[in-house]
Amino acid sequence: MMKTLSLIIVCLVCLNTTAQTNDSTFVSGKSKRFMIGFSFSPDYAYRTLYNKTGDDDIDNDIQNSNDVNKARLGYTTGFALGYQPSSKWTFDIGVFFSKKGYTYKPSSLVYGDIIDPRKGFIYATTEVPNSIRIIYGINYLDVPVRAIYTCSKGKLKWQVGAGVCTSFSLYSSNNFIANYPTEKTTRQKRRYDNYYEPIMVSPIVSVGAEYKISNKFILRAEPTFKYALNPIYESQLETRLWSAGLNLSCYYKFQ
Repeated sequence: MMKTLSLIIVCLVCLNTTAQTNDSTFVSGKSKRFMIGFSFSPDYAYRTLYNKTGDDDIDNDIQNSNDVNKARLGYTTGFALGYQPSSKWTFDIGVFFSKKGYTYKPSSLVYGDIIDPRKGFIYATTEVPNSIRIIYGINYLDVPVRAIYTCSKGKLKWQVGAGVCTSFSLYSSNNFIANYPTEKTTRQKRRYDNYYEPIMVSPIVSVGAEYKISNKFILRAEPTFKYALNPIYESQLETRLWSAGLNLSCYYKFQ
């Protein structure tokens, strides 16, 4: 992942060299260089497991976990401050709340014998769920720093971006959902103090478009990918979070 990020940064530097040769237009006026925006991104969130020991038993644990764990729908939302030194480059920093995690969903549930030879039925089959789902949420305060290169001119501009997001752990939650043969569904939500690593660092890459509504307002749509460089807790089985989303933003440019 670090090699990929380094390659992206080198490409952006090369693009900047070309831009300086072909386009030396800078944004006039200090106030016009700054903008503030609000962003919301629906995210496809999941995790990747790594075996740190090479033990076959841990490989089996990873396979078993992958069989019952699925991605979840998360989101990232917050505000960003942008600085535009030229018509080609924009640098921004933001403060966001993000919900990451994954879902536990076994393919089937197995219960013990419901008939006791002395007492008859132990419990009615309608009183136990026939399927369950646990949605794990890991919540962070994200501080992303990005460089965005604009590849075209006009009202609709194509952009590519790269940067680093530092995530500060806030709290965890899980949503237990049970479905019963009677078509009844119950939900129980719990919140926990975080026992995960307090800080997570993730490279960010994005490719998208910017549309100029007026001299003051612009819209952005950016498919974005983030992948954690460090695990959420230290053990023989490393868990690293990642997410892919569509970042939708509206910016106000100071005049």
